[in-house]
Amino acid sequence: MIKKDTLGSTIKFIADIGNFDFDNTNLVSVDYSLGDLQNSETRFVSVAEADYNTIQIDWLEKSLPNFNFATGLRNNRIKRDNLLLTQLLVDNDLNPISEGEENFFNKENVFAGYFSGSFKWNNKSNLKIGIRIENTQIDGLNRINNEEVNQDYTDLFPSLYYGYDFNNKENISFSLARSIARPSFRDLNPFILKLDDFYYQTGNPELKPPNIPIAQKCHMK
Repeated sequence: MIKKDTLGSTIKFIADIGNFDFDNTNLVSVDYSLGDLQNSETRFVSVAEADYNTIQIDWLEKSLPNFNFATGLRNNRIKRDNLLLTQLLVDNDLNPISEGEENFFNKENVFAGYFSGSFKWNNKSNLKIGIRIENTQIDGLNRINNEEVNQDYTDLFPSLYYGYDFNNKENISFSLARSIARPSFRDLNPFILKLDDFYYQTGNPELKPPNIPIAQKCHMK
């Protein structure tokens, strides 16, 4: 971090790299008390691995009278591998179930930039306006059926905040913003998994993230 002045203006650089590994085994037993359906015991073995890296730079400027601004760029990359093996237990023997197998690769690249400004006047009013733009690129491959998943979309996220101080103990504020809820890696995986005769799990590679409007009011005294 670089300090530009004595007022708190800074330039900050952040870099992060890491790896995540997760191995898990579950045994699911299904017993039917009615009907002629056959009871079953199924073992699920999952192996997941993810590599990620993040680069970010932020500039905060506080040298201007009654006005501060912040701007920055961020790039986040992640690669994921997911393997699932499904085995049916019959007479103490584990038999592989091909239709319950998953082998999926996914990489995601998110590039974002933002700018926000803060205005103060009369020692009572505070106005903050911001905008963030994000571009997301997703490329995935189902290694079992060679089905590809490709997405490329750009979103804008504006924000607005106004606060007013009546005195040292009482204030009121209003804020509006727009956010995003990205689907998980598993949700985008084009798989169909049968757990029993009535329960299936499936992924949808065409899922798009919903944008979420946020409105808040706060009164403190």
